[in-house]
Amino acid sequence: MIKNFKLKKNNVEIFFVNRKSKIYPNIWLRDHIKNTENWGF
Repeated sequence: MIKNFKLKKNNVEIFFVNRKSKIYPNIWLRDHIKNTENWGF
């Protein structure tokens, strides 16, 4: 489960409740979004 996140210039860092974190580049987020505006449903 996500505890918090930090937006940075080129990525976002996700902090989880188990005290681990993961950094995702902005391009990864754009390529994995599933909404009508970006996917044209």
